[in-house]
Amino acid sequence: MYGNNTGSKEMSRSAWLAMFVMVVCLTAVALLAACGVKPGPNAMPDTARSDKERAEPTATDAELAALVDGNSTFAFDLYQALRVRDGNLFYSPHSISLALGMVYAGARGQTASQMAETLHLPPGDRLHPAFNALA
Repeated sequence: MYGNNTGSKEMSRSAWLAMFVMVVCLTAVALLAACGVKPGPNAMPDTARSDKERAEPTATDAELAALVDGNSTFAFDLYQALRVRDGNLFYSPHSISLALGMVYAGARGQTASQMAETLHLPPGDRLHPAFNALA
């Protein structure tokens, strides 16, 4: 059935995983329906909210422009590194920059300087307010 084609085997595993998830979801819905549980307006909130007040973005236009320029440069650098592989390519450079920006907050010394250089982060301590304003 699989032959020597690893891609078919992986596709089959993916199909089985998708089918398993679908069966689990359908079973959960059936069990809830059988128990008489009916979703209502209070069953699940529309959005999850913190009781903390969100800090208003305070970045200047120049700080935003520096962050966007750095993110764009990082995105193109990352694309150049990833495009050499065969097959389709899909990724979110903004999500990667945002996640690594959070990691960068805890980095120190050589690690911090290497991350800043690779991610093309703007200098100074205004990175996170700029990410907040960009979001």
